[in-house]
Amino acid sequence: MIFNLATLINLIMNNKWLFFSILGLLFVGFGLSLLGEAIIKKFNNMDHWVLWGTIALMVVNTGLCFVGQAIIEKIKGNPKN
Repeated sequence: MIFNLATLINLIMNNKWLFFSILGLLFVGFGLSLLGEAIIKKFNNMDHWVLWGTIALMVVNTGLCFVGQAIIEKIKGNPKN
């Protein structure tokens, strides 16, 4: 099956909840990995562990926002009649 760009964009827009949920889960997982790195850096008394922890916090919060938006898009896409 061959998709052109317009078909792919239309498919994504019709399934925005799926796009946001996958993106959110990727961000949450990456943020938790960064948090682990920050913990390791603090345990080994290395520099910049606070920076790593702050970046991890931002990435996890971004992922949670995407998951929340996915829930909103899913509810908007399936109205109760």
